Amino acid sequence: MFSLLAAFLSSFIATLLIIRFKHLHERFSADSDLSGPQKFHTNIVPRIGGVSIAIGLFSAILFRLKNASVPMAEITFLVCAIPTFAIGLTEDLTKKISVRLRLIFTAITAALLVYLIPVQIWH
Repeated sequence: MFSLLAAFLSSFIATLLIIRFKHLHERFSADSDLSGPQKFHTNIVPRIGGVSIAIGLFSAILFRLKNASVPMAEITFLVCAIPTFAIGLTEDLTKKISVRLRLIFTAITAALLVYLIPVQIWH
């Protein structure tokens, strides 16, 4: 339960910091094209919200490492998610990554998870 609280609080604080200090990073991370078909913001907003989610996941696992033993599957999940996180952050910052390349990196993450985490579905 405490790891869930640690994840929420760290993600919440990171989100507040991203919003509060957007003037420092908005030339890299802001979405200034407000005219797209799926765009609903009226002001320029940061696109790097995934950083807050990653911080939350990382802090929850660190909290569990400190207080109890963490199953290897959780650490493996975190490591396997790095390709998807990295390509998503790169796309948020450069806005030049194709959907195909993002899908390939997501498939790499899925393949790593299937290969490295010994889970089976029995019927």
